Amino acid sequence: MDYDKLWQDSDHLNDMKKIEILMKKAHWQKAKVGDGLYEDMERVFPDFWKLYTKELRQTKGANAVPRKGALLEFKGSYKTSLMMFCKHVVAISKGETPNNISTKTRQREMQRAGITEELILMEFVKFDKCESLKKKEREETEKYQLINELIDSNGTEVASEYIGPNKGIDAIERHAITYHHPSADSYPPLPPGHGCSSS
Repeated sequence: MDYDKLWQDSDHLNDMKKIEILMKKAHWQKAKVGDGLYEDMERVFPDFWKLYTKELRQTKGANAVPRKGALLEFKGSYKTSLMMFCKHVVAISKGETPNNISTKTRQREMQRAGITEELILMEFVKFDKCESLKKKEREETEKYQLINELIDSNGTEVASEYIGPNKGIDAIERHAITYHHPSADSYPPLPPGHGCSSS
């Protein structure tokens, strides 16, 4: 068995799972402004943030919302606009719509490299820069470390509230890594004739 390849595949699967999480509204619904929501969103989706702030600059007033007719306009909700951006990115990754987000130079570089559908998603979703996701991972790691320390300090018998109805360390719940490629059907429909460009 090629263990190096197995680990590489596992790492890649884990990366794609992170992208899947970040492209869902649920993750951002839980985030708080006081915890750096806007900064995190800008790091993870730099192209979206550039497009969104550009739309805001084209309106006036303290309660400005994206202008009518823009791709990211949807009742003034930036989280819903993010989902519309994600839907557009998924369509680009599948070759269903032209890449009108990246610069022309970047598009040529991507075409020459012949990047895959999943790598195109990585181009627009900088999952490794998400602080809220890193925090969640740290909390999960600490949780399992505490459980292991508890087991080590008290033998192998653990109360059922830690491991569930089964006995033994193998019964501790682990979340299997499964990745489902985003589908355009997962996002709100784009208004007809709308486009998206960062130029």
